[in-house]
Amino acid sequence: ESRRGAAGDVAASVPAVSSSSSTSVGEPSNPATPVKKPVNLLPEEPPAGPRKLSAREQRDCEVIERLIRSYFLIVRKNIQDSVPKAIMHFLVNYVKDNLQSELVTHLYKHDC
Repeated sequence: ESRRGAAGDVAASVPAVSSSSSTSVGEPSNPATPVKKPVNLLPEEPPAGPRKLSAREQRDCEVIERLIRSYFLIVRKNIQDSVPKAIMHFLVNYVKDNLQSELVTHLYKHDC
């Protein structure tokens, strides 16, 4: 009985670990667990003043600028190509599907 009491005391002093996923990220699963602050790896202040880019950094910036420009042109071309397709889909197909029933309705409406 003394062993059970000692084991119970040890178990009571150790916080239980819950395996349920009902707690959201950032919330402690046990109120006795202290909240850990996130580690900030960035410097508190940016470096003072602008600095001159090295030749490699300058070249990398130019390459990135060209890549972004070409990506933009590709996206613009894709949008230009999709506009007529969207018009065809929504407007022309709707008219094609509903034109016959509208014409028949108007044809028999005038016969009355």
